[in-house]
Amino acid sequence: PHSLATILWSYQEMRQAKRQEILIKNIKFFKKEMQRLNLQNRFIESNSAIHSCLISGTPVVKSIAKSLQQEGFYVKPIVSPTVPEKQERIRFCLHNYNSFSEITEVLTWLRTFVTKEINSSNGCLQ
Repeated sequence: PHSLATILWSYQEMRQAKRQEILIKNIKFFKKEMQRLNLQNRFIESNSAIHSCLISGTPVVKSIAKSLQQEGFYVKPIVSPTVPEKQERIRFCLHNYNSFSEITEVLTWLRTFVTKEINSSNGCLQ
C-alpha cells in the first residue's frame, strides 16, 4: 500500500507541475498579445495569472465587461469603492485550461470595445 500511495502521489505531482507549466506559458502569451495589440499601457504590470486593464469610469468599465461577458468571457469589472475613482479596471484571470486562441480572442475583443468607447467619447475615456 505504501508503494502504491507513493506512486499515486508522484503522478499527482507531475500533473500539477504540467498544469503550472501550461499556466506560465499562458501568462507569457497573454503579455505578448497585450503588446502585439498595443494594449500594454492599459494593463497594470503583472507576472501572475491575474491581470487588470485600467479603464477609468464605472459605467465604461461595466459596459466593456458586459460586452466581453456576452462574447463568452468571464471577466470582472472592479469599480469604486473597491478601487479608487478613476482607477476602475477589468480583471482577467488566466487558467491552465485557457487556449492561446481564447487569449487572443478576448484581448482582440477588449481592444475593439475600448476603441469603440474612445471613439464614442470624442477621443478620451473619462
